[in-house]
Parts: sequence; structure tokens; C-alpha cells
Amino acid sequence: MATLEDNLEKLEAVLQKDFPSAYVLLNERLMNDEIHLLEKKHKISLPAALRPLYRWHNGQQEKTYPVFFFGTFFSLENSLELIRAAREGRYHLPEGFFPIAGDLTPAVVLTGLDRDGYFNQHPGEIVEIDFDCYTSTALAPDTVALTHQIAEIYQNGVKDKRKLHFPAGNKRKPLNF
Repeated sequence: MATLEDNLEKLEAVLQKDFPSAYVLLNERLMNDEIHLLEKKHKISLPAALRPLYRWHNGQQEKTYPVFFFGTFFSLENSLELIRAAREGRYHLPEGFFPIAGDLTPAVVLTGLDRDGYFNQHPGEIVEIDFDCYTSTALAPDTVALTHQIAEIYQNGVKDKRKLHFPAGNKRKPLNF
């Protein structure tokens, strides 16, 4: 079975070869000491399941085509700032939700790791929260499945988000927080 690192290597190769215009939007990777400094600055620990993602690339350039289809891939700094803003009461995010991508304008849609299983009682699941529709959607059972699906989509040429079929299914559920 492929690991997250395997899937990211595959995605890297596909983007470089077949989608260079998307590849150039990705930021440079973070080193472990840079991740640690950001965690210390924001007093928030990055879940282990996301460390390889930020060691691969530190998000993408803002206000550009979303490389991950379901939203702009946030830099670690942006993700940590969103969590801190939620803790300060400026956003409402459940504890244990770690945003990795999204669209913050005009409607807020965030995709992230549901570390504790708040939404579907499946810890580690990747969930999309649509604050405009007040719903959540399970996108993948974990980061490994999510990155595999993204790499497959690029490899097979599917570019329409409505055609995504993630293993966890795309059942919208009302938010309950």
C-alpha cells in the first residue's frame, strides 16, 4: 500500500511533467525546524498526519488556481493563523480540525483534517466545511487516500470538482456546532 510520501512523490512528478502551470504555484517545502518554529510561535502542534504534506510543499501562492481542486492549499502559517483566529473567537472551528485548503471569499469553505472525528466519528478523516450552506462533507478517510485521489485526478485528466469521487463519499451533512 502506498504511503503519503509515495503519493506526494507521484503528485510531484505528474504536476511537474503534465501540469507545470499548477506546479509553479506551489510554495517551497518546509524543513522540520521551520515547522517547529511555526508551531512554537502559534502554540499549536501540527498533526503528524500533515507533517509530510508541509515538508512536501508549504501550500501554494494565494489567490491562484487551487492546486488541490477543492480550494487553495494553505501555507502552514495561514492554517495556524486560522486556528488561532478560531481560538480567539473570530471563526468557529471545532477543536481538532486543522484546515489545509479552502476558499475564504466570498463564502468560507474549508477543507481539513478532522483529527478527533468531530464530524463523522472517524478520526483522521478529511472533511470539507461549507459555512455558507452550513454543511460538512467527508472527502477522504485520511491524508493518504486524499493525496492518492488528487494524484489520480491529475494523472487521468479529471478537472471538474463535481466529478470527484473520494472513497469516503460526498454526503453532505448539516453542521452541528
